[in-house]
Amino acid sequence: MKTLLKSLAVMMPIALLSLPTITYCEPNQQLPIKQLSLKQVLAKAVKHQQKSDQSSSQEALSFKSSSWLATTPSLGISLLKGQGEHAADETELRLNLPFNSNFQREINRQLITIEQKIKNQQLKKQHLFLSGLIREALWNYRLTQAKQDFLHKKQTTLQKLAANSKQLMLAGESSEYNLLLIEKEINNTKIEFLDNSQKFGHWLFQYQKVTGQASIPVAIPAAISEEELTEELWKINNHPILELQKLYWQQTRLKMKMDSSDASPWNVSLTAKKTEQLNISDDQIGISVELPITFIDANSQTLTNQWNQQKRAFDINLQNNRLQLQKQKNQQLRNRDVLLKKENILKKSVNLSQAIMSQIDQLKAQNEIGQAVILRQVLDALETQYQFNVTQLQLMQNNSMSRQAAGISL
Repeated sequence: MKTLLKSLAVMMPIALLSLPTITYCEPNQQLPIKQLSLKQVLAKAVKHQQKSDQSSSQEALSFKSSSWLATTPSLGISLLKGQGEHAADETELRLNLPFNSNFQREINRQLITIEQKIKNQQLKKQHLFLSGLIREALWNYRLTQAKQDFLHKKQTTLQKLAANSKQLMLAGESSEYNLLLIEKEINNTKIEFLDNSQKFGHWLFQYQKVTGQASIPVAIPAAISEEELTEELWKINNHPILELQKLYWQQTRLKMKMDSSDASPWNVSLTAKKTEQLNISDDQIGISVELPITFIDANSQTLTNQWNQQKRAFDINLQNNRLQLQKQKNQQLRNRDVLLKKENILKKSVNLSQAIMSQIDQLKAQNEIGQAVILRQVLDALETQYQFNVTQLQLMQNNSMSRQAAGISL
């Protein structure tokens, strides 16, 4: 009995010290050769995703617009046969060229500028989306890894306790009851280990699918921790989703202006006419220009209604997205507050566990504590240390996901 108590008392601090702890790389510390920074991972993810978008990009290049012509030119031919005795025969050829007005050219110029801004903002949104998938995969993989390390240490500790318990039982110093308790804990740990192992494949597959990389960065969490998010960086109004939505509205507004009466083209017609009468032929060429009068408002009620509907839809969607982003921000801030409080409590619990285990020698000498109680204290101490380590990881994860909610890519 005393031998088992002494073995448990000696193994407890060893088990606690052997638990995985969170380590950090100094800024100037050289990373492993296979190590990729988060920016490099994102760059590879973007390149990997672009492979599937090459066909759509080539298709977009096939569409081009004219900077001078509003629509397709038309060609008109007229053949007029005189019906009277001295009537003339006329042949007329007309080339109609609908040129863009100054108003249309200005709208086109603005549309080209907006299109480039939208393209850049869409790229930022894609980077943010891929960053979210990468962050999710890396941090969940790391948390799964932390639990796997904990279960491995727990199982190793239990196996050592089981071996000591068997020796004591054979020596007649302990009953089988204590051994059964330990073996039950070993089986429960094995089940947890198997269930947790399945999560590795899920998060590794997501990482591989997004980035095209075969393995996850080795230096975790140092490799995936990010600069702490400050209130100055958390500007919801500058979020890529909202910025892109505003650009889409500017584009829609310009397109609707192109459908208004102010966007009528300048119609230029080149005419060649031939008249024949009594063996007398007369050839004529000329040009005609038709300019719209734009100071008169001639927009239809349909266009006006469409404008109002589009504006209301934009305002509602913008407000909904802004509220959703604010909700995400508040949720991350609440999570951080809870995790900080939890970290402080767990830190005290770790100290209490160490203090409790330091009293085991005194209690076992007085036979005031049983083997089952000591076993439970060993497992509780291991669990407390694990929860403390996980909470530290979750605080770093919360910072990463807060940066994601703030619209900051890797």
